[in-house]
Formats: sequence, C-alpha cells, structure tokens
Amino acid sequence: MQSHAAEPANPAVEVSPRAWELISSLLFDTEGLVNPYDIYRQLHAIGDDFLTPNGTHIVIGYKALANMMRDPSSGRTTLTGPVRRHSLSVC
Repeated sequence: MQSHAAEPANPAVEVSPRAWELISSLLFDTEGLVNPYDIYRQLHAIGDDFLTPNGTHIVIGYKALANMMRDPSSGRTTLTGPVRRHSLSVC
C-alpha cells in the first residue's frame, strides 16, 4: 500500500526580486486584482514557496500548500526565530 505522507517542503532561503515584484502586483496593483492568472502562471514557473523581505513565506499551489500544512515543522520556532508562513489564494 502506498504511503500518503506529506513530503517536506523546500522553503525559499532568499528573496527573489522577480517573485516579490509579482507578489506585490497581486496584492497591491489593479492588474493583480483584474487578472491574477497570468501573474500566478509566472509565479508557478519560478517556484511554489517564496520568501518576502520581512521573512514571511508565501506558498502557492494546492500540492505545495497541502504539503506545507501537513509538515509538522511548519510554523515552529527555529534558531533564527519564528517560522512565519502564510499563503495566497490557491490557483
């Protein structure tokens, strides 16, 4: 029988300037509100876990979000401080 255990996520370790530009567009620009699908497509091409300048992780995509939510280490404090993970709408 196959195991359905979640695979640990590979969290981003540095801020991607292009990903942050796209995420900012989703959150703050009219373009992101009117047609977010092109922006999500571009983000998915880059990855599924993004680090923001303030240290928050943004996870996109159903599979990545499900794995992150099932990962017991998600949301816990590490040696460098609390792990803060939030997600955008899943597309």
